[in-house]
Amino acid sequence: MVSDAGAKIPPIPSSSDKTPVEDDKDYVVSEHIDGDSTVVSDTVSFMPVDIKVMSSAPDYNHAQMIDNSRINYVPIKLRCGVVAMCRTNVLILCRSVLKALNEDIKQCLELFPSSVHAFIKRTRIWINLTYSYGQRDNPRLLKHTTAHHAVWWLNWARDRPDKMHSIEIYDCWEYLQMRLHWNGAGLICHEFCHLIHQFALPNGLGNTQLWQAYCKARESGLYDKALRRDWAGTDCDTDIAYAMVDYKEFWSEMSVAYLSDTYHHLDKVGGHAGMDACSPPFRHPVVLERVQKRQVQQDMEDDKGIPRRQLVVAASAAETNEKMSWWERFLRRLRECFISKDRRRRKGQHRCPPCNKFYPFTRGQLREHDKGSFLVISDLWRQVAQWEDPMDDRICGPGFRRGGGRPVSDAFAPLLAPTDFQQPPEPP
Repeated sequence: MVSDAGAKIPPIPSSSDKTPVEDDKDYVVSEHIDGDSTVVSDTVSFMPVDIKVMSSAPDYNHAQMIDNSRINYVPIKLRCGVVAMCRTNVLILCRSVLKALNEDIKQCLELFPSSVHAFIKRTRIWINLTYSYGQRDNPRLLKHTTAHHAVWWLNWARDRPDKMHSIEIYDCWEYLQMRLHWNGAGLICHEFCHLIHQFALPNGLGNTQLWQAYCKARESGLYDKALRRDWAGTDCDTDIAYAMVDYKEFWSEMSVAYLSDTYHHLDKVGGHAGMDACSPPFRHPVVLERVQKRQVQQDMEDDKGIPRRQLVVAASAAETNEKMSWWERFLRRLRECFISKDRRRRKGQHRCPPCNKFYPFTRGQLREHDKGSFLVISDLWRQVAQWEDPMDDRICGPGFRRGGGRPVSDAFAPLLAPTDFQQPPEPP
């Protein structure tokens, strides 16, 4: 295929090529080498590669692999309508993940168009306290969150095939920490976007419009050094954007940024301005502590020894108080007296809008940083908004299924082709 600019674009990988379908961010693999556990990667999933590497090992024996197909899960229906399949130890030791997940999914439903709401609510989420796979004497520990596109990896890893077309949290404690880099809902939104890519986009994972946009973005060099919020406050806070892993991650990463139509005061601030200038507020406690220490060291001080950042915040607060009437100031002070500090902190966290972990963090930044990708992602989401979910009974009626030949409701019978859904009358 050839793009509009005439540059040659490689063909879209087919499903037979077994391309990485389990790619996800915040992925940690623990690899046992000479009895020691070594971290291999925290961003890219190596699951499909493991099939080739581990299967070619001299001592490989599929029968000696950990059998995860017999793990029992308890279905828990969240208030948002999604069913969470939880292992029993999750319900005992980490019930807080259900509350956080419920809040994240509710926020995702506010971001996504209504055409995919029924699809989101019937997508199951599998939650583990810990998860490992591979040889029993040399297991691999997973801590990331992933979307299962196909069944072939599940079968090879001796896992449950009914996890296909669902989302799995391999480590619920890790999820509670990693979601803070997206300010909450951005992480699970990323995973839902993977499944929306597969089912709601035209041609699913073979969408050529998205593939061409990914190739152009990869060749542009705009994502070779992208800010990442989990590295904020360190000596090096840039990395190759996770969107460049493959076209599936490009869609999910750009979609999270596109759907984050918030923090508009940062729209015109480019990545070259630095993390402190262009990033939305941080919520991860480790990152917050690291950034605050760095600010104390780097901020210029005036004659009184007060950091410049504190002066700006104090001036902004003073200006706000001047614009408030005495009655508004009284009510604000009264509210602060009756609401505890911890409650205010929790309330502020739930209201914090999501964002992407890699730059661009928001829709406005994506528009300014890469106008071409922004236009493509915007057009694709317009197509998603027009998608007719074949399994949504609210649209199609309780008996309608695309191409299934099943009976349909009388309300839709006049609108359906008789050759597809009912037998034509026999000639006299």
